[in-house]
Amino acid sequence: MKILLLNRTAIVQSLIKKLATQRGDELYLSTSSEIGLVDVVIVDDSCASQYEPDQLRELASFCILLTQDDSETLSGYDKVIKKPFLPRELDLVLDLAVMRVGSIDESAILNMDDIDDVKELLDDLDNTQSVDDLEFDNIDLDLRAKEALEDIAAIIGDPSVIEAFRQKGVSINISFGAES
Repeated sequence: MKILLLNRTAIVQSLIKKLATQRGDELYLSTSSEIGLVDVVIVDDSCASQYEPDQLRELASFCILLTQDDSETLSGYDKVIKKPFLPRELDLVLDLAVMRVGSIDESAILNMDDIDDVKELLDDLDNTQSVDDLEFDNIDLDLRAKEALEDIAAIIGDPSVIEAFRQKGVSINISFGAES
């Protein structure tokens, strides 16, 4: 998600920069025309008087005001966060912004080849009587799925985990690949 921070306070900038890095968001500290449109604008009360909420709407779909002053005009902002605030509070508001803005992780979208593979599998499923007859070799697993399987295999292969399962009376049998 692209975030523009309008601010003059070093501590606020540092906190938001750290949070954006943890979240994997792109943070911009300038209104340069090179930035283009962003998903979220965060305005600190140190410079809020320079910007009207309507102006900010031209830059972003979601606007957040960070303020100490309860009497400040708050209309026009999607969310107002009272200072001092915890990073978790801003993190939750940014999650809300993602839901409202609809920022999409493009790497999570299937491409047409993947969609065709899924359609082919569904057609095969309709035309077969047994799941054993289906061919899954031509499906390229998403990198995250492969990593998840490797993590599961590492956890299950850990002797301390195996012993903990045995003590609880749990038995897990997982096989990868063809049966031997």
